[in-house]
Amino acid sequence: MSSLVAQRYVNESNNMVLVGDAAHAFPPAGGFGMNTGLQDAHNLAWRLALLLRSSTDRMAKSILDKYESDRKPIATQNAALSVRNYNRTLRIAK
Repeated sequence: MSSLVAQRYVNESNNMVLVGDAAHAFPPAGGFGMNTGLQDAHNLAWRLALLLRSSTDRMAKSILDKYESDRKPIATQNAALSVRNYNRTLRIAK
C-alpha cells in the first residue's frame, strides 16, 4: 500500500483544480482520504465564491495558488499517516 499526492493542484491557466481523490490517494486506513477530500472541497468552495464576487485575474491566481499551498501539505501529512496506520495494522495482524 502506498499513497500519492498530485504535484500540482491548480493548472497554470487556473481553469482546472484538483480536489479529493483527484488530488490524492491514501490507503484505506483511518478515514483520512474522505476527510481530506471533504476539507479540500470546503476550502475550494469558499475560494470560488470569493472569486465570483471579484473579477480580477490577479486575484484569481492568488486565491487559487493559496488553495494549493494550504491543502497540499495537509494531504501529504495525511497520506504519510495513512500509510503508517496501514503498516501498523499489518504488524498487528502478524
